Amino acid sequence: MRGGPVGALKDILRVLTFRVTLDDLRNLTPWHLGLGLVATWIVGMGRWWDDPNAIVLQRFGVGSVVYVFVLSLMLWFDAKLLCREEGFTYGVVLTYVTMTSPPAILYAIPVELWNDGSGTAIWNSTFLGVVATWRVAMLVRFYRLFGLTRWETLAATGAPLSALVLALGCSGTATAVASSMGGYRDEGARVAAELASMAMIVGFVGCVVLGPIYLFIVVRRKRERDEDTWSD
Repeated sequence: MRGGPVGALKDILRVLTFRVTLDDLRNLTPWHLGLGLVATWIVGMGRWWDDPNAIVLQRFGVGSVVYVFVLSLMLWFDAKLLCREEGFTYGVVLTYVTMTSPPAILYAIPVELWNDGSGTAIWNSTFLGVVATWRVAMLVRFYRLFGLTRWETLAATGAPLSALVLALGCSGTATAVASSMGGYRDEGARVAAELASMAMIVGFVGCVVLGPIYLFIVVRRKRERDEDTWSD
């Protein structure tokens, strides 16, 4: 990828439009991570700017910045045993995840200014769906570039995310997370609770269906590596 802030901005656009290549990802620079973290910080503040109940750390986007470090660690750990290409490091995953942050600026649109409670909830749900779908699609693109097959990509993407959603539901924090991600306020609390319930169901089904597939693929990849080691 091209160096410098201008080049890094252009590369972020390439990521968002699914035009990034494996060679691009192998040539990431500190500029890409820096600008990605700035983007994460800005959209993090935008998520909470109009919420009177937000705490100071939320208003300053700190939570979003911490979140990408934790999420990147989980994604790197879950997929590192499956990747066939060199260069799949935590730093690359972290940088890429931060570069996928800009779509979340949709959360900062103050739809409540021209909609009632139900209308605001609908718009927030739409934005949540668009951002989530866009980001998952970019993650799929990332895994495919690093050599994962379709089934491996499905397992590496779906299994950990399903487990995360299910864990949030079991811990009783799913509704709060849904509210923060969708920017729901007041009347939207009911919508957030409904989304959290549906997410828990999807998470459970995902764990039951994709969990065994993921474990099977990991074991198979380990055997392939062992066979390659013995052949060498």
